[in-house]
Amino acid sequence: MGSDNLFHKRKAQRASSLARQKREIPQKPRYLIVCEGAATEPNYFNGLRNIERLPTAHVKVCGEECGSDPMSVVQYALQLFEEEQIDRFDKVFCVIDRDGHTNFKPAVALVEDLQNKGTPIELVVSWPCFEYWVLLHHQYSRSPYYPTRGRSSCDAVGAEIRRNHDRKYNKSAEDLYAMLRSKQEGALEHAATALADAEATGERNPSTQVHLLVAVLLALKLP
Repeated sequence: MGSDNLFHKRKAQRASSLARQKREIPQKPRYLIVCEGAATEPNYFNGLRNIERLPTAHVKVCGEECGSDPMSVVQYALQLFEEEQIDRFDKVFCVIDRDGHTNFKPAVALVEDLQNKGTPIELVVSWPCFEYWVLLHHQYSRSPYYPTRGRSSCDAVGAEIRRNHDRKYNKSAEDLYAMLRSKQEGALEHAATALADAEATGERNPSTQVHLLVAVLLALKLP
């Protein structure tokens, strides 16, 4: 009987010790990333999540069910945030393009209102589009991009990537992050320089905030 009691006592002590250790280990924050694009952005961030082993980063696409404009992305992100009642997200990132969206400013205003109410939601904007972040892996550029007849400003960025750096570049490539990873350090520096210049001059085209999100995500990396 005495040995049984000792066994149960030691078992309880081990369980208590494990529970205490679990509480003492800092928990990685949970992030939700909601993307406007149906391929480029989710492929990139899912690749980042998988290759860098980021189990608490969750990528969602605002696609056919909600549209692909900035306001739709923000509203969909808010819906997902509010639906998660048990294990809430610590922050929600909405990855959007400035491009030619007419409801960009209303989306910015909505996010500011939500932030004032305590909702941890944040915009991650690229001018004119996410592909500028891709271009910065190859070169630094602050030459503006504009739509022309039959081609959007984002098409112009993609065309420059194919013309000067990668003839086979495909914005829908599932391995986009893996393809760019070796040039990530340069892209982070280029993007920071471009954003600083954009803020100093007031000319946002082109610039991006994607590097800020990438840095946040890389901080989640498992040892």
